[in-house]
Amino acid sequence: MYHKVLADLDVQGHKEQVPFHVCNLKTWDAILGEPALSKLNAVMYTAENGVIIQPRGKPEQELIMLDKNTDN
Repeated sequence: MYHKVLADLDVQGHKEQVPFHVCNLKTWDAILGEPALSKLNAVMYTAENGVIIQPRGKPEQELIMLDKNTDN
């Protein structure tokens, strides 16, 4: 890890401030750890490449995932 930063995370319109540890991950955009996933009340369906979040006091929303079969 190189640095720690508190950043504004915008997840398809839902905004939260979350801490990030900054490091070189080549082609990855971001990796959300347990604190951010818990704050977003995330449920991940890895076999279907799906994630649902339901932050406190907000309606449940399904995230639009990138195609896991491409290098995008």
